[in-house]
Formats: sequence, C-alpha cells, structure tokens
Amino acid sequence: MKTVGVIAEYNPFHNGHKYHLQQVREQTKADVLVVIMSGNYVQRGEPALFDKWERTRQALYNGADIVIEMPFNVAVQPAHLFAKGAILQLQALGVEEISFGVEHPEYDFAALAKEASIISEAFSNYKQTFASIYYTQLAEKTGIKLESANDILALEYAKAIYEQNALIKIHPIKRIAAGYHDRELPINMNNAEINIASATAIRQHLHDQRVVRYLPSSMDLTKSYPVKNFAVHWWPLLHYRLQTASLTELQQIYQLNDGLEHLFQETSYQVNEFQAFFDKVKSKRYSNARIQRTLLYTLLNVTTNEMIVDECNVQNRLLGYTSIGRAWLKRNKKIMKKPLISKINKDLRKNKYALQYRVDKIYQQFTECKQEQNIGRKPIDIENSLTIIEK
Repeated sequence: MKTVGVIAEYNPFHNGHKYHLQQVREQTKADVLVVIMSGNYVQRGEPALFDKWERTRQALYNGADIVIEMPFNVAVQPAHLFAKGAILQLQALGVEEISFGVEHPEYDFAALAKEASIISEAFSNYKQTFASIYYTQLAEKTGIKLESANDILALEYAKAIYEQNALIKIHPIKRIAAGYHDRELPINMNNAEINIASATAIRQHLHDQRVVRYLPSSMDLTKSYPVKNFAVHWWPLLHYRLQTASLTELQQIYQLNDGLEHLFQETSYQVNEFQAFFDKVKSKRYSNARIQRTLLYTLLNVTTNEMIVDECNVQNRLLGYTSIGRAWLKRNKKIMKKPLISKINKDLRKNKYALQYRVDKIYQQFTECKQEQNIGRKPIDIENSLTIIEK
C-alpha cells in the first residue's frame, strides 16, 4: 500500500486543507494518508485556536487516515528545525512520500535543497536572522527567489530529506485561492474557489457568521471551544514571569539570549499591555515570529535542553485513525523505527513526554471546558473517513 505523509498545523482545519488532502490522494494515488500535525501550539509561537483532539477529528473526517502529534519541541521551532523534526517523524513511521501545498509546484525542490544545504554550511549558526542573506544567495546560485512562506517551508522539508538521506519522495501541490497571509474573508461571490479562505482570515473572523462557509460541514463552532486570546488572557502570566524571574533564570530559557533577557525584563517594567510590549521589543534583527516564540518559551519555562531536535528527543504520539489507518498501523507496527505512543502513563509523563504534558496543562487552563489533554485520552477511532466525507 502506498503511504503519503502530510505535515500540517490545521489552525484551524478549513476547506483549503480538505482540498489539499483530496488532491494528495488523487494525484499520488495514496492508499493511506498520514498527517504529522502540530499539537496544542503552532510554529509562530502561539497556542492553537482549537485543541489537538478537535483538529485531529476534523482531519480524520475530511481525508486523513492517521494523525500523529508533532511535539512541542518540533512544532514551535524555526522553519529548518520544524522541518527536520517532522521528517524524522515520517522516517520513523516508514512513510515513503510527502506532499505539501506550494505556490510554485514546478520548482525542483530536491535540486534546490542540495544547493541550499551547501549555502547553509556557511552559516554554522544559521538562524532566522540570516534568512534574507540566505535566500538571496540561493537566488543568485539558482535563479529562483523564494518569497512565499509555503515555498520556503517546502524547501526546508526537501533540505531535511536531503540532509537526513531519507528515502522520501516529494510531491508538491499547487495552492489555490486564498494567500497564506490573507487577513480578510473572500467576497467575490463569482469566484468558484470562494469557499477557501486562509487560516489567518478565519482566525481573525471566527465570530463572523460568514466564516462557516470556509469550514467543512463536520466543523460545528457551537460545539468547539477555541483557546483564549494569547495577547489578552496569557499576557498577565507572561508579564508576571518576566518581572519575577532573575536574569540567570531567564538565561536558561531556549533562545532567550544575546541580551534579549535584559530587553524583555526591562520592557516588562515599562508597559502593561501585550501589544505595547511587543512593539518595543521587536527589531530588524529578529523576525516577529522569533520574538513570539521566545515569549512563549519564557511563559512556559522551556529550557534549551528540552528543545533538542534529534531521533532520541522526537516522539510519535498517535492522536487518531480511521479504519484504513488502523489496518495500516497494525500491519506496519513491527517495521517502525520506534514504537508509537498511544497512551500517556506516569512514566511517560515524567520522562519522554514531560515537556508536552507540562505545556498542555497550561493550554488546558485557557480553554473554556478545561478538558484534559493527555491523561486518560485515547486515540480517536473513526470509521473510514472516505465514507464520512460523502455524507
């Protein structure tokens, strides 16, 4: 059986994601679709709008066969580490092909990855601060200037595959309709693709009655519980932590270095609102996403040692499956490089899953229903998703 992997955040799951899964199955002739999905926090450094269980449910109802959690130490990372960790997860599962949405599917991302890897070696401490130089050099060597977020992330996937010598093929798929950063819901009613809006726009207009048009029919907003707004509800805790922690304690936080610890603490004494704080600490040296991630690490007290991305520190937790997925898991269980985690027990909670358990407990406190995220939770078992899609 042909197995194809998809790496996603689904924040939230919308019609564009459903379209992508349908296209993956159609274009690759996949028998099984395995989704590596960010847990309760996403790459730009914020809590996911809906928890990992609701997003897993939507993915399974709308085309995915298996959903595996991307752990915090991978999900909330710069693009190159995000991609590295996700490819490690797919490798451990034995997935043979990956598909992703891009603006330019005609690009040879595998060839670009080889050139990019040579360039990245020149930056032994490559971080997002060097992104503009990095992509400028790549454009000079290849004639291709990557500008869209999806094309850039696709390159990082291809580079991770190349650098890990992973036996994973690449299948890019053309994104349609809404742009990645579009903040408004489409209004051109003559557009056949009108029912696809960006995740950014949907998050911005979640309480607009029109938003249901851009969500799959399986998504019922009256029964879903979005997490509370980070800037409003999480800020008081972050503010308190910045003012009460010592500089020595702050220096233990992942990526809180190069003087950022001083800047964050001093600024916390000067302002009372999150946006005012953010406006004061952002700079040309660091991207907004880097600053946002570092603030999240600070709030959650995430240390450098907890964010290592390698085979030993990247776990595969099973969040859900369909009947097709269940059969695939049973058949391939013995050939996987590491066992799947399907239940969180006391030992896992205190060891391999300790970081995830801790950050999920905080996430849980900011949801309306405060539903337990790990202990006692079993993978979601849904009958054949293809049958459900047709209903």
